[in-house]
Amino acid sequence: MPTTLEACRTSFQFIIVSLSMSFDMKPKQAAALLTNNNKYLTHLCVKGGKGGDFENVKKWYELILPYTSHLVNLVSTERKDILSYLTPLVPISSKVGE
Repeated sequence: MPTTLEACRTSFQFIIVSLSMSFDMKPKQAAALLTNNNKYLTHLCVKGGKGGDFENVKKWYELILPYTSHLVNLVSTERKDILSYLTPLVPISSKVGE
């Protein structure tokens, strides 16, 4: 797992690394924030941490803001890759059975 946002090569890595840095947690803990349809991460962003503390959420937003174009490029590249995977393969005609 990369340790800087610049080194991330996928949007998933970017999100995990940025959450790890902002919330001072290990990557596995950051990945857990994305389970159950992002329920806990959504809760943190809407209601804050213990006692309504939004400091780590603010830290996360401030961290990713300067790297927004990098994140957009990652998502754009992944989208193109996904679309290419979804393109049906054209069957190669064969002379089998002739």
